[in-house]
Amino acid sequence: MPLSDLQIQRAAAGDPDALCELDAAGLIPAPGENAEAYAARLGRLRADLAEMESELAQAGGVKIETLRFASADRIPDGVFAEAHEQTERMFGFRAAWVPGFYVNPRFSWLFGGCAYSFHPDLFTVFIIRHSFALRDKWFIYSRRELLAHELCHVARTSIDSTRFEERFAYMTGETGFRRHVGGAFHKPSDTFLLLGSLFLLLGAQVVQASFVERLPIWPFWGVALGVILHLSLRHIQDGRRMERALERLRLRFGEHAGAARFRCSDAEIVELAALPADPAGLDAWLASHAADLRWQIILRRFTPAAATPDIHEAASGLLDRS
Repeated sequence: MPLSDLQIQRAAAGDPDALCELDAAGLIPAPGENAEAYAARLGRLRADLAEMESELAQAGGVKIETLRFASADRIPDGVFAEAHEQTERMFGFRAAWVPGFYVNPRFSWLFGGCAYSFHPDLFTVFIIRHSFALRDKWFIYSRRELLAHELCHVARTSIDSTRFEERFAYMTGETGFRRHVGGAFHKPSDTFLLLGSLFLLLGAQVVQASFVERLPIWPFWGVALGVILHLSLRHIQDGRRMERALERLRLRFGEHAGAARFRCSDAEIVELAALPADPAGLDAWLASHAADLRWQIILRRFTPAAATPDIHEAASGLLDRS
């Protein structure tokens, strides 16, 4: 695994190979983060992981906030294998450093799993329900899909995305419905908005049936349908932006355009989608981001050897000169 002291020291010095190896491990630099700040953050993450491993070895368990994880409940590396293969194939990363445990939190009737990330060091722990220790599927959840979904969130944590974050994670879905509809809710407030409008409609119907027979229901239907229409139109519009951004990136990154887009911030996806459909526009945009460590790594890792000589030479030399 990368994330050794030597690897972090090399990254702090701007070593291109070290930086690319860390990116391939799902440790993506934040927008505007330089090599020194990036390496310092990884150093703190390494210390957090080492402290957890030490406590697990000595005490047989570790408590993180309100949850306690036992060594015996550690998720074996082999369970992650299929999820790692999928994220590597789709997005060019394999975050094998993330520890995981089988846990059933309180009130977990429909709980499948999630990843806890702690700022500012982005220390992360996976938890999935105990049922997955015995089988690959439980209720509507697939263990591989659940792990791949959360691994995408882990890799993009430093990018601090909200608008397109869930879309990337749902790309790992096993069904077309989840791949295309997943991501319609950007944040918890979207869910509360929809549920609130539906409960308001239900409440109005109860009041009409029980107390105020003449209470008009159509305004409440209007609110609920308006929320649904808003979320649907936003989702369709964002999907088109994602596709246009991918088309623009294909002009220079070819089959690796998906991995390059995965490392984009929300604002960058919107900017890329607005570019003209010609290589010159993308080249100018890439040149304007050449000082960003994250884009230096993207160019070095994902620019095809068959790209035009000037672009490929720039991609190969950016980190060497940083």
